[in-house]
Amino acid sequence: MDRRTFVKLMTVGGVAAVAAACRPSEAQTTPALQSTAGDAVTPTVTDVPFAPPVNRSREAHVINRLTFGPTPGLVNAVNQMGAEAYIEAQLAPGSIPDTAIEELLAPFDFLNADVDDLVEAYDRSELVSTFIWTTLLRAVYSRRQLYEILVHFWSDHFSIFIADPTLSYHKPVDDREVIRAHALGSFREMLGASARSSAMLLYLDNAFSFKTRPNENYARELLELHTLGVDGAYTEQDVKEIARCFTGWTLNRVYNTRGRRAGSRFVFEPEMHDDGSKIVLGEVIPAGGGMADGEMVLDIVANHPDTARYISQKLIRRFVADAPPGGLVEQCAQVFQETGGAIRPMLRTIFSSEKFWNAPPKYRRPFEYVVAMLRLLNYTVPPQSISVPWLSRALQAMGHTPFMHPSPDGYPDTMDEWIGNQLARWNVAVAALDEDSIGFGEGINNALKENDIPQEPEAVMTFFANIALGRPMTAEESDLLLGYISDTGSGQTALLEGLALLISSPGFQYR
Repeated sequence: MDRRTFVKLMTVGGVAAVAAACRPSEAQTTPALQSTAGDAVTPTVTDVPFAPPVNRSREAHVINRLTFGPTPGLVNAVNQMGAEAYIEAQLAPGSIPDTAIEELLAPFDFLNADVDDLVEAYDRSELVSTFIWTTLLRAVYSRRQLYEILVHFWSDHFSIFIADPTLSYHKPVDDREVIRAHALGSFREMLGASARSSAMLLYLDNAFSFKTRPNENYARELLELHTLGVDGAYTEQDVKEIARCFTGWTLNRVYNTRGRRAGSRFVFEPEMHDDGSKIVLGEVIPAGGGMADGEMVLDIVANHPDTARYISQKLIRRFVADAPPGGLVEQCAQVFQETGGAIRPMLRTIFSSEKFWNAPPKYRRPFEYVVAMLRLLNYTVPPQSISVPWLSRALQAMGHTPFMHPSPDGYPDTMDEWIGNQLARWNVAVAALDEDSIGFGEGINNALKENDIPQEPEAVMTFFANIALGRPMTAEESDLLLGYISDTGSGQTALLEGLALLISSPGFQYR
């Protein structure tokens, strides 16, 4: 691919070269994903401009904010039913048939297994890679897109590092019983499920917290990351008192047939618990409460006004803007407090706000970018596959493999944390469409047939560009994309390279 054409297209519609001024992500230190056709594209990072989507319909806006990206079929469906009706449908995921993803996931029986069975049946690294693969499949193919977006949101909120050998067998169960079970339900119930999760008890060391030596890790992250936020109104003494309240919240102690210690089920051990009185955030927790001490703490922090604001800020950052509008935060926080932390009413408040409908561009994080590419081009999964190597390399190169964030704060959700990996994105688009032309080619052809699009370069590029951008191409975009194909040839190679340019274009970096 001609570098000059590539870089020129990348700067279409830009108003300023911004990446050099932004803090680079850690992913920049990883090697570029290479195309089998030759060297990876190497434009300078400063070639990347802002190019916000403009003049999108309400339907296109909803698709780009509530899903992992448009597909040809989804655009048609939402245009027919209307944006508001689509929002309501997505808020009730149980009413949406999802047979395609259910069939894809049917061979993966580990998704319904408990920890002990996983330890017995699976190699650890195989389980981790397969679990990440099924997570990607759900993001690409599930029709319950808002639900999957929220699963990723809450997975970052209650982040657990699956690569830790202690946690690899526990995170799939946490995903099923904590995150997926409560993603659209009650925050308090999800918080409680997380506190009793074997993965969280191990990750933040509460399983080993004794009355004689309380471990403060979970208590600190409960306040700083899960509820009140780093700026919340709590003190170091609150952390110490909460740690005392959760002593005895631990795991059963068993040995499996391989001789490994495998505590996998929550239990409360009274002999480990500090049963004295405590004061948490100004509220007295009487002596002798036992396990109820921890439940009282969860009630106190879940009902705290700082928690209402903190959770509201994070949801609004996800769906509206990197800098959440203060008025909408307060409105959403009020709903949180009035409903006892019900997630669905909070989302309705956000989605009915003019701030949502007039929101500034949101930069796609790397996982979202890769999934959006697969969805746009109707990617066909190889039969019986448990991974696609280029996909794993792409996510690693951009530093955004699910569940691989090593610290408990989860992956960031603002553009300045990710803009530095633009070069890796360009390489991913070029290499993927070259290396996996079969997977993309079949899906592209099926999409064209289903939508009666002639197999002519101009018609094909216009069709996918309108879906990708949520608007017609500008004259300059059209000239560059179609001109590139015209200069290169009319075969599949030229078409795939043209689509790589489209996916790498500024407009597709935003949702």
